[in-house]
Amino acid sequence: MRRLILLCMFSLLSGGVVLATVFGTVRGIVHDPQHRPISGIKIVLADKTSNYSVETLTDVDGQFHFDAVPLGEYTVSVADPAFVPETHTVTVLSGSAPVMHFELHLASQNESVTVLANSASEQTESATPTNLINREEIRETPGATRSNSVARDMILA
Repeated sequence: MRRLILLCMFSLLSGGVVLATVFGTVRGIVHDPQHRPISGIKIVLADKTSNYSVETLTDVDGQFHFDAVPLGEYTVSVADPAFVPETHTVTVLSGSAPVMHFELHLASQNESVTVLANSASEQTESATPTNLINREEIRETPGATRSNSVARDMILA
């Protein structure tokens, strides 16, 4: 009788182990710095110790989920050309469903301009005449002797 009771207790305890799940769920949300959801973003879940990898896209609410994920340690990567890529590590435990948050920032845009030109010969002629005259030529100019002449006052000053 005692053996029968021990056998029943052992089977009840071991039954819980047999029914334990070996899968978990990974879910999350992707949003911008103003906490607006971003849809259509590619999410990749990759096992750190094997080649197991799955991917999905965020829905209109910026949410994603991976169901029936084997237990283990994973990287979750978010990639989109308009945003800075982001990667987080997550450990999937039996029956767990961790919720991840990704706040994406706009990718910086680098722009460069290259100007190629042939060096042209230097222009030595000016559109403005550059004739120099001396004080004597100014005095001989008609009207330079008038007392109300601004030019004469400037020269004599």
